[in-house]
Amino acid sequence: MPGKRWLLVLVCWAALLPGISQAQALSAAPAALLKACAACHGAGGNSVLPQWPSLAGQPKVFIENQLVLVREGLRDVPQMKEVVTDMSDEDIVKLAPHFSSRPLRPSATLEQLAHYLATFKP
Repeated sequence: MPGKRWLLVLVCWAALLPGISQAQALSAAPAALLKACAACHGAGGNSVLPQWPSLAGQPKVFIENQLVLVREGLRDVPQMKEVVTDMSDEDIVKLAPHFSSRPLRPSATLEQLAHYLATFKP
């Protein structure tokens, strides 16, 4: 009986690990990289600029793949190249769940765009 109890504890602990690692990744996303992403993709990954896609709500694997493709030069996005060139795999793994866990909001209104432009500081 005690052996079964330990097995149950081990199984429950293993089930919790993915959630723990995702929570750590969310809180550990580098602030400088989040700020760089927000410059075009908006705070929380919700873009207010029509030419830049929102990252919020995108699948984690999709975000990871796109960042690696741009970093490795397999996808040509000149505007992102400078930001992702020195991005480590660890940085990418931290950024992806941060944005994928954010709710996607409807497109920005003109008032939101005006506010964003008035308060933007590069």
